[in-house]
Amino acid sequence: MTDMKAIAPGAIETYSGQLNSGVDQITNGLNDLCSAITNVEYGGRNAFKFKTESSQLANKLSTTLFDALNELGKQVSQATSELSGSLGGSTITISLANNTITPADPGADTEDGVASMSGLTALASQVEAAFNTIAGGVSLVLDMPPNSPAGWMGDRRNQTEGHVNEFVGLAKSQCKSTQQSLTEYITSQMNSLEGQ
Repeated sequence: MTDMKAIAPGAIETYSGQLNSGVDQITNGLNDLCSAITNVEYGGRNAFKFKTESSQLANKLSTTLFDALNELGKQVSQATSELSGSLGGSTITISLANNTITPADPGADTEDGVASMSGLTALASQVEAAFNTIAGGVSLVLDMPPNSPAGWMGDRRNQTEGHVNEFVGLAKSQCKSTQQSLTEYITSQMNSLEGQ
């Protein structure tokens, strides 16, 4: 148990808005990623396999992060609602009601082969941009009020910080491995098409 307990309601309100902006940004990045994979100009047997496996990677990441955000939302809301009852701060609620993910879709399997090298190059850039957007959202989630009387101090803050760090660790790890897999996969497709 920590000795000092303090809450600055303004700091909690600022973090609440920032947290929800971070969630929106993460959702936007995931949707950008899924959309880029769905819409890349690449068709045929190899392309369908590529788009199917890339879609599975993007959709797995989306589900993992969305489930983790739901859990984080429950934990933060519980900690801050208990806090508001004792120290007078406001409850932080993470609103996921307006955040939906449109899964990546490989489209129909067709033998009609079409490959746009510029499309695959653009896809690589879009994947990088989507992960940068997600990383920006994760940074907003991580940026908690200071552990001081001007921010938020006490056991509930420490507990919330643990939940936030757990989410951030998961998000960074999952994003890193997914981005690496997608980037390597795109590069291998481009290499196999070189000179064709």
